[in-house]
Amino acid sequence: MATAAPATVWGAPALRMVLRPEFCQLLADLAHDVLDGVIFYGLDRLVRRPRDLEDLIDIVEYRR
Repeated sequence: MATAAPATVWGAPALRMVLRPEFCQLLADLAHDVLDGVIFYGLDRLVRRPRDLEDLIDIVEYRR
């Protein structure tokens, strides 16, 4: 079974942003106390962009 490629948004010719709906759902679940935390084995496995990490840090700090 083939898997679909991630959705992309094209802005500038050299800019490519991959939308990660599962990651967005993870952040929403953390923000709304659906999940208590996240376990990951490498930061590069959790976040792809610095902005993703900043969003995660904001949510974790807000929940303290």
